[in-house]
Amino acid sequence: MSKTDHPHHSDPTLSPGADPSIHAASVEHRAALERLAASVAHNPPRAPYLPTTEHGRRLWISSFLSVANASRLTFPTVFNASDWRFNLRTLEAIWAVYLEYIAALEAVTPLQRFLTMSKNALLNASPEAVQLPPPRPMPAIYPKTTALHVGIVGVIIGMVDALRSLPNFTEADARAFGVLPQSAPHPDPATLDPEASARFTGTVVELTFRSPRSIRGVDLVQVLCDRGDGTGVHSVGTTSRSRFTDHCELPAPNVRAAWTYFCCFLDPSGNPVGQQSVCDVTVVGRVTAQ
Repeated sequence: MSKTDHPHHSDPTLSPGADPSIHAASVEHRAALERLAASVAHNPPRAPYLPTTEHGRRLWISSFLSVANASRLTFPTVFNASDWRFNLRTLEAIWAVYLEYIAALEAVTPLQRFLTMSKNALLNASPEAVQLPPPRPMPAIYPKTTALHVGIVGVIIGMVDALRSLPNFTEADARAFGVLPQSAPHPDPATLDPEASARFTGTVVELTFRSPRSIRGVDLVQVLCDRGDGTGVHSVGTTSRSRFTDHCELPAPNVRAAWTYFCCFLDPSGNPVGQQSVCDVTVVGRVTAQ
């Protein structure tokens, strides 16, 4: 049988005595979960006011629900409508099931570690006459309830859009709900340090430093160098990246020299920002065949 004769998502053949109805139900349940998760696994809903991590979103949603409860009578069309997407009680029911799944995962993790440790000990530990401790009694870890709907974040985004369209929804309300886009604060210039380091490869010097692209108000890194030849400090170049290669001509063959680099962030106007980072590296001129 060729490889293409097998579906990509296939279950193993039923073992003798297996209940085909249970097998079919598990396949159907898994397929439903795959359909629900496939569209958002790599593209979760986004909004400028939403935290990017799941833990951050969890805290944010908890705060949003608290404020929404206090505002149900103020914005009834958003939180008390017959449409489940604008009904706070339905949203809270989905949230409660989500929290049950979080609790189940937190219970499963230590159990999985214990089972793995015990399994490895049984297989690979030095032979000893010891009694392996049994697993601790575990409470029921599966969620006890189910959700009639999914998509908590998407529902809240719809609620926020509806809130913003209401004439009585003010900036103070938006601040209370946590739906004002948060602008990144300007960093304290005193804390800005490129943290430069230099490495001689045998032919060139490679410098690495903090990327200016990740720092608000910073545009480039300026690189200066004192080559220890008595001519002073000279400009080597600028870069917007976290790496820079100095291709300057090396000293005479087999001659060692200490080069000192001075690196500093520049703002969009070309003015130095923050601390100047200093790093030293020893270079050696290459000997070539005559």
